[in-house]
Amino acid sequence: SPDAVDLPAPTLPSYNLVFVLDTSGSMNLAVPGSLQTRIQVLREAVSNVLSEYNQVSSNLNISIIAFAAASSLVFQGDSVAAAQDFINNPVNLIPNGSTNYAAAIEESRSALESHLSNPLLSGHTSNVYFISDGEPSVTLEVPTAGGNEWQQFVDSNDIEVVAVGLGNGISTIELAKEKDPELDEETVDSIQKHIFIQ
Repeated sequence: SPDAVDLPAPTLPSYNLVFVLDTSGSMNLAVPGSLQTRIQVLREAVSNVLSEYNQVSSNLNISIIAFAAASSLVFQGDSVAAAQDFINNPVNLIPNGSTNYAAAIEESRSALESHLSNPLLSGHTSNVYFISDGEPSVTLEVPTAGGNEWQQFVDSNDIEVVAVGLGNGISTIELAKEKDPELDEETVDSIQKHIFIQ
């Protein structure tokens, strides 16, 4: 009709997602009260989170970093289906070795610095999920001498980091060094419950 008004559709946000996943040997252990191992629960949970982002975003950049004794970028892409295929493929993310938080943080920062300098990712909101089932091996914790440079980096670049503990009775002292210092404990707890049954 002549009086019709066209309203612009809202624009969905774009996200830069970085999943930093523990693939140390203990991830082969069974989750208490479940028939699944920790790595199986992790695969399912990350796949579900990706599905949720797929519904509420216009563009996604997805990075997956695996860490055990060392750390490496094992997936990079913009397809949720491809990322889920990678996550759920049993030949990927095979648990083995020790738990090196320091290497995981170094690899994560390198990836994020690359993302921040990429004009194609301008306007993307960066969210990091650091998921582990326990404490780092001796001498492989996050370096904090002179201050926590990782937390300073993510805070200064408006990067939200959620550190998620997988399992029962694990210490959160080291996990707290990974998370966004501006993210309150209530928010972290609700995200943990949303992603994992602990």
